[in-house]
Amino acid sequence: MRPEPARNHFGRLIALAIVLVATVAISGMIQLRGWQSGWRCFGVATRDVAWLDLRVITAAAQTAAEGGNPYVANPHDPTGRPLNYPSPWLWFFPGNLTAPAHTVVALGFAAAAFGTLLLGMKAFGWRAGAFVGLLVVSPSLLLAVERGNTDLPIFAVTGLSLLALDSDRRWLAIVGVVGLLLASVLKLFPVVTLVIVALAGPAALRRPAQVALALFALWLGLHWPETLATLVNTRAGVGAVHSYGRTVLPFALELYARAHGQVLERAPLDLLANVLAAIVLPAAAWLGFKLAGQAPLAQALTARETGFLTGAAIYVFTFVAGASFNYRLWFLLFTLPWLLAKAGPHYPESRWVRLALAGFFILSWTSAVWWVPLVWAAQAAGWLLCTALTVLLASFATSWLTTGTAPQHPTPGQ
Repeated sequence: MRPEPARNHFGRLIALAIVLVATVAISGMIQLRGWQSGWRCFGVATRDVAWLDLRVITAAAQTAAEGGNPYVANPHDPTGRPLNYPSPWLWFFPGNLTAPAHTVVALGFAAAAFGTLLLGMKAFGWRAGAFVGLLVVSPSLLLAVERGNTDLPIFAVTGLSLLALDSDRRWLAIVGVVGLLLASVLKLFPVVTLVIVALAGPAALRRPAQVALALFALWLGLHWPETLATLVNTRAGVGAVHSYGRTVLPFALELYARAHGQVLERAPLDLLANVLAAIVLPAAAWLGFKLAGQAPLAQALTARETGFLTGAAIYVFTFVAGASFNYRLWFLLFTLPWLLAKAGPHYPESRWVRLALAGFFILSWTSAVWWVPLVWAAQAAGWLLCTALTVLLASFATSWLTTGTAPQHPTPGQ
């Protein structure tokens, strides 16, 4: 499944049609059955409060306006969650945001993310477009929409920045670097893209990216207490349901045993997950090292390779670090232009590319549904996806370390 030269934007139209149909269906069910039951009809397990993740920010703004510290206590949040976002988010929203305004902002988040995705679907044929459309309406990615989560605008800012980096106009490419700096300050982990550009991007952009990294480091130094609180509060809210990551497997086993009247000690389960990661990831890295030897090398990274490295690195890092909610799979969409282009049998990495695509699709559709067979399918898909992406990342890294450039196989027939 590769992006064909799309003279009439078939891929974009197919993806747009799927999302529009899903939007109408979801809106209709919410009107008929209410917020919670309406979303659950589409596999999105939700709370009875609309736009829950957006509300933690507006509640924090209200708490801060009253002189409180929302990183410690955020009493205006519907579920009492402390703030787990960098403080600049409080500059954007007043604490007295009305319910209709919450809806407008949350839908704006979703529209910005999907619009950016469409812009990035260059030369996608109808099959690739259908694949992307089905991913976007999967329960995992819809979870970000239902929550009004900030991953959506950060996806948009990062995606638009990646497109700007590919521009022939230097000023626009610099704007892309600035956009990546903004995304890093607002969400932290997009800094991985700045690191990639600073090390292996176009020569003209490496120095600006390095300056941006220095400014980001300065920001972290000046705001370290709130950054640490952000990380701690985020980690405290992630469990097994609707999540992926290394620590999700033991949590899922523990919950499954409890549902059947059994009690399993958590420590051995955590050890099992750690041992599994210690075996699988080094083995995948070694396979990536071997794969790099089959790859001819080309020039500095383009936006397509940078997008792949961004999405893959975010997934692998968050997987190994512990657990993340499924809506973070939005960032894996950055990998699709490169993955779909390399899925053909003529490419040495095609086997791992296809495994990554399969793992992404299965994980997106199964990890948000608490039904036992799908739970184990999601666990297998999550580990498979992490393994395949680690192989591909290791191949890139090995090629860069040995030659200073990025692996890029020639198109068959060239």
